[in-house]
Amino acid sequence: MRSCHDVALPWVWWPPFRTGRPGDDVDATNKHRHANLSLHDYQETNNKLILMKHPLSAVALISTLGFCGLQQATAGVVGVDLGTGLPPASLGGYAMSPYDPGSIGGQDYYAHLTNGNDDGTGTGGWATWGQNYTGNVYVSLGASPLTLDLSGNVEAVYFYEEPNQFADFYMTAKDSSGVSVTTLINGFHGSAGVGFYVDVPGGPYLTQISVTSSDPTGFAIGEFGLSGGTLTGHVPDAGASLLLMGISVSGLLAVRRFTRGAV
Repeated sequence: MRSCHDVALPWVWWPPFRTGRPGDDVDATNKHRHANLSLHDYQETNNKLILMKHPLSAVALISTLGFCGLQQATAGVVGVDLGTGLPPASLGGYAMSPYDPGSIGGQDYYAHLTNGNDDGTGTGGWATWGQNYTGNVYVSLGASPLTLDLSGNVEAVYFYEEPNQFADFYMTAKDSSGVSVTTLINGFHGSAGVGFYVDVPGGPYLTQISVTSSDPTGFAIGEFGLSGGTLTGHVPDAGASLLLMGISVSGLLAVRRFTRGAV
């Protein structure tokens, strides 16, 4: 794309004012008419030409500057791997505030942790989390993706994620613009954060982020932060996930019962 510095300002050409002096290549009628103009008439006519020329040039200049301004104001999305460190106070220059959505649509349950360990006060358990975190995490069991919907003027967001199993798995967060962050995360106190922000304040704003994990048994998400707006979430095919989870859990219980009986 061309830079604003490469855009030449338009120029409006105006024919020279003819005075009717000998040697001018005009017909006799024109020569006679201009020859009889008084100095006052000449100055007045010339001023009218100048007054007409300047507004047209100004409009062209404003249009060109407006075009450049629109190019410069086009926002892009930046994705950041925050690692296992503490949540940042600012992201991309935006002040961040902790945020709890309260629930995720289609979640299997939520767990509450104190200092990174499940305290048993949620609707289900999640043994470990990192950052010495105290708060809720939202659990999605199975391989289904989870979608975060951002409303209002959200200019930056971060959240932490952790796979279900106590092993290394890849997790990917992808913004609706196509920008994605993939992180290798361990399920034992290994929760890691990702963030997204717009590089031009004032919009367009962040609208949606999808989260997936290579752990087929699921993952948890929590420890959110926002700059502006609100956040909700949902698991698109929660019903199918619950059915598959029920079949899997039933199979595991049967295996465990059989093992105990054999012992």
